Amino acid sequence: MCECVNRKLTEEDFKTNYIGKYCSTSKGITFRGFHDFFLGSLKEFGETVMWEWLENLGYDRELYPIRSRTFILSFHSDIELAVTVKDAVPTDIDSKTNALIIERYGQEAENKRGVKVLYSFSQ
Repeated sequence: MCECVNRKLTEEDFKTNYIGKYCSTSKGITFRGFHDFFLGSLKEFGETVMWEWLENLGYDRELYPIRSRTFILSFHSDIELAVTVKDAVPTDIDSKTNALIIERYGQEAENKRGVKVLYSFSQ
């Protein structure tokens, strides 16, 4: 989230200044902790900055999403994974990703009403 709102936050800074201050678990900050962080940031930075953050995160003044966020990403692994989600709206990452998947792994299962279903199996 900090990357999306153009705020620098290192892993060490997060562990030192946020994990202990806001409700968290060993895996990171909880929803309640994020809520408290957001309210604290509102007091610290002011309403104008918070509206900028929300806009950078893709929301309007009524808190409706202004960009589509519909996607499903599924990971299956024998080991624990960490994932960072970044804003891809200003990029063509969707078309590049689809082209790579189709080229390398994909087999088309069906294509109905503008929705293409691809699948691949691996061992």
